[in-house]
Amino acid sequence: MADVTLPWAAEKVVVDLDTCVKTGRPTNETVTLRGTTTPLWITVLLVFSVFGYLLATMLTMRRYELKVPFTHAAYDHWNRRRWAAWAAGLTGGGFLAGAVAANDGRSGVLAGVGLVILTGAVVFGVANSLRNSVGVHVNRDQDLVIVRTHPSFADAVRAAAVEPLARA
Repeated sequence: MADVTLPWAAEKVVVDLDTCVKTGRPTNETVTLRGTTTPLWITVLLVFSVFGYLLATMLTMRRYELKVPFTHAAYDHWNRRRWAAWAAGLTGGGFLAGAVAANDGRSGVLAGVGLVILTGAVVFGVANSLRNSVGVHVNRDQDLVIVRTHPSFADAVRAAAVEPLARA
């Protein structure tokens, strides 16, 4: 897996290449990833003050819209597994709620089953995210960094003129 740094000139960044960001295969399909990001140092504030962390997050948060080449098959594969993890997590939560509501001899069994399902859902969701999707964060120079990309995509970005790609 490789990381790619893009100059962040605007809220919308378009990477106009024909190499899939995750599989490295040629593609003309694109996916728009939207989200917010904050500098990584903000998380240190969580140790000292939740209010300070929330305030710093609100003040430094930046929105991004990143259009990248991403085969729909690879994107859908990640998305289906993400929804499965959420469904399993809600099921585990339902078992835990049932254990609280039952409040009898079955409570321990329901709570145990709920915790196992919930833990499995979290592990599956994190593993799916790390393996099948890309991440986005900001580096110290305020550039957008795409992490967990395919090495072929990273090479294609480095070979192309990055400056024109980052303008939207």
